[in-house]
Amino acid sequence: MKKYILLPLLCGLLLTGCGSTESGPDTEISAISSIELLGIPDKILPNDKEPFNFEFRGRQIEIAPEQPAYLCIDRQYSANNSETPIFEITTYYDQHDKPIKTGMGDSSSSCVNEYDENGNLTKKYVISNSSSPEERKLSSVSDFEYYPDGTLKASDTDNGKTSIVHCDYNEKGDLICSSESDVKYEYSFSEDGLTKTETAWKDGEKLSETTYVFNDHGDIIEETQNSSDETAPPHVTKEYSYNSSGLCIEKITRIEPENKYLKNTKELMTYDDNDRLIISEKYVIEDSGREVLASHCEYYYDQKF
Repeated sequence: MKKYILLPLLCGLLLTGCGSTESGPDTEISAISSIELLGIPDKILPNDKEPFNFEFRGRQIEIAPEQPAYLCIDRQYSANNSETPIFEITTYYDQHDKPIKTGMGDSSSSCVNEYDENGNLTKKYVISNSSSPEERKLSSVSDFEYYPDGTLKASDTDNGKTSIVHCDYNEKGDLICSSESDVKYEYSFSEDGLTKTETAWKDGEKLSETTYVFNDHGDIIEETQNSSDETAPPHVTKEYSYNSSGLCIEKITRIEPENKYLKNTKELMTYDDNDRLIISEKYVIEDSGREVLASHCEYYYDQKF
């Protein structure tokens, strides 16, 4: 697994969140036996065994569902009650750490990913309303193209409103420019390579500028974003801490100014002896400094690995 892992999808991302870019275990593993050993309820087991058949943009598409490598159970809490979760989200991941099924109650969405021989994602299908076969719908199909060195060259998503991404790199292999729909991202680097700045532009106007600071091992230790986009907070800073194995164990996010929906947070990550993430927790930091549990996530793997 990579050295830091984002918390699993929140309920607002159920239908679109099957796009994680983290890379995962090198060995394909099965979540089923570990779920049985740990006594996880049968109701959360994936039940998609037959191929999906869809009519999409005038053509028939058959998609074979993927077998999950591991899963995460994310329990969300209210500020007034850190004992009883208000809802629970179960997310299944493939062996590349990409989510392939997310569900909350009777609502769920699925992704089916295809890879080339080098493990690069080449195609992604997003399937919504998959709780019942009659209501399943293929909502988007994405294709990915790579340069010979394996870096992403472009992606094309057909979801009724096509989105195309292009990427350009310098001679060192650093991403220096990318574009998505009508937003362009430019990247610059310090001479020592320990600082990277990302600037987002739309119609000639700067939307945001984000600066990343790295340690000598290439891990992000600080991230600062200043934004003029009215849909984002004006100022956000994130600080990362790592253990001796280089795994992220703490992430603190500070937002200025805070509001009812955006608060300062602390995230804590715990790993097993094989450096696999097993627990992640997110706390809201109140004005008094009190930390209130907002999310508790548990990850389950096959016990033989």
